[in-house]
Amino acid sequence: MSKASTESRRSDSASDAFTEHEPWSVSESDVAAWAEREKKRRQAWLEGPNEEERQAWADAERQRRKRQYRDDLLDIDLFDIDLDEGRRFADRMMAGFTNRMVDTPLRKLGDLLREGRNAESRRTEPLRRRRRVHPDDID
Repeated sequence: MSKASTESRRSDSASDAFTEHEPWSVSESDVAAWAEREKKRRQAWLEGPNEEERQAWADAERQRRKRQYRDDLLDIDLFDIDLDEGRRFADRMMAGFTNRMVDTPLRKLGDLLREGRNAESRRTEPLRRRRRVHPDDID
C-alpha cells in the first residue's frame, strides 16, 4: 500500500471522530428537519399553485403579452417605407384640408356677395322696356 492511501484513510477516520465537536458539523436531527421541510416543499409543488399564485402569473403574463403586442406594432422595417410617397400623401391631405376648410367657405362667401350685388343692381336699375315681337311680325 502506498503512503498516500494510508494517510487518506487515517484522515477519513479522524474526520468521523471529530465531526461531532466541530462547529460546522451537521447532526442527524438537522438532516431530518431539512428532509421534512424539503418533503413538504416538494409536496406543495406537486399540488400546484394556489389561487394567489395563479392570479400573479396571469397578471405577469398579461403584461408580457401587452409589451409583446406593442413591440410588434412598433417593429417597422424602415427600408420598406417609401418616404417620398408618404410626403406626397401628406401634401395631398393638407391641400384637401386647406381646400375644405379655407378655400371652400371663401368661395361660398364670394358667391353670396356676387349674388347680393346682382340683386342690388337689379333693384336699383330702372326697368328696361323690351320690344315685344309678335309672331305675325317675324316674316
